Amino acid sequence: MSSKPTDGRHPPPKKSAKLQVMHYTTGLRIPQSGIYKVIHSQHRLPHDVTLLAGQYFPRCASCGSDVQFELVRAAEGIDESRFHVVVYELPDAEAAG
Repeated sequence: MSSKPTDGRHPPPKKSAKLQVMHYTTGLRIPQSGIYKVIHSQHRLPHDVTLLAGQYFPRCASCGSDVQFELVRAAEGIDESRFHVVVYELPDAEAAG
């Protein structure tokens, strides 16, 4: 395969560096508002939750502190709203439904 020559208007694509994924744990202060993937120890598949900067990562009703959070998408400006919901504990999905 030959690479397509550039005409000077578009630089050739750069190899992307591997991004390091940060995992956060229960009790740490949330650094950035956004949608976080919740990774439970064993009892449930990963799911998403929206959390606000300055609050604390919640515990899980089933696995306690054995849960991790990974930022999926930052959400700028949502913490400027006057209405806030504080998540202290993630509910057990099996018990709720």
